[in-house]
Amino acid sequence: MNGLFRLLQAVTILVVTSFALSSPPLAAETWPQRPIKIIVPFAAGGAVDITARLLAEPMAKALGTTMIVDNRGGGGGLPASEALVHSAPDGYTIALVSVSYAANAVVQPNLSFDVVKDITPISLAVINTVMILVPADSPYKTLKDLIDDAKAKPNTISYGTVGFGSAMHFAGELLNARAGTKMIHVPYRGAAPALNDLLGGQLASAIIGIGPVLSHVQTGKLRALAITTAKRSRILPDIPTVAELGYPGYQSGEWFALIAPKGLPTDVQSKLHDAFVQAIAAPEVKSKLDNIGLEATSSSPNELSDFLTSEVARIRMTAEQTKMLETKK
Repeated sequence: MNGLFRLLQAVTILVVTSFALSSPPLAAETWPQRPIKIIVPFAAGGAVDITARLLAEPMAKALGTTMIVDNRGGGGGLPASEALVHSAPDGYTIALVSVSYAANAVVQPNLSFDVVKDITPISLAVINTVMILVPADSPYKTLKDLIDDAKAKPNTISYGTVGFGSAMHFAGELLNARAGTKMIHVPYRGAAPALNDLLGGQLASAIIGIGPVLSHVQTGKLRALAITTAKRSRILPDIPTVAELGYPGYQSGEWFALIAPKGLPTDVQSKLHDAFVQAIAAPEVKSKLDNIGLEATSSSPNELSDFLTSEVARIRMTAEQTKMLETKK
């Protein structure tokens, strides 16, 4: 009897061991099994939101699941960043962030996480053209008009942006520093509310990415005074850059990148990266991004990590030059 028991025990161990060796890890084999959430750190209607929604369907199709855009505006993108960083690294929560994500490392002195080390990088996604805008009925016909009036009336002319620490905020404070003006920064929870106030005349000016404002510029509801990025827009080639208008070397642009929580399994990272690259290169996605002035791009995860490190250094230098942290509102 004892011999029979030992035989059955040995057979059981052999069967269990064989099953374990032949079965790959469940997470790696079955991911994804439920919808993936894309956190967007701005209100609906802005360029980051538009990009996320364009990417969601083709990425979901490539991965065999659905993707849900989760807008978490406000706080310069910090609440959204914290939500991403503190999410489980299971591949079901990712985020499409902008330059304000890297700026948090500079403008938030008590940041609870490292913007480079505490995430899993996926890919750089978009380069965004940024413009200085005024309402169509504004007395400012040129950037010089705006600057001259701002010099004559310090601390009275406002400029709206998508939030404190955003690329647009840095663009405005860099202009203040280079032009010797003292325009007042008015942060919003995204491009859409800033655009609404600009169109309604509650703002004297605004600095916003080209995506949500393009149609309003083309129809004459808004006047674009200058491009803050290094080169002119392919879609609006007649609008000069700030550098061209007497401020050589001036540039302050925006980018979007796809990131995930730290500790994401390598195979899931690879699947997300491959799905993203496939989506961003799809003719229909690229065409729609082109039509709103957004330049589609991609990178390896390591390239994105290196890029984030260099961006934090660049932003810190700009913050020191403009003293913008000394006047935080």
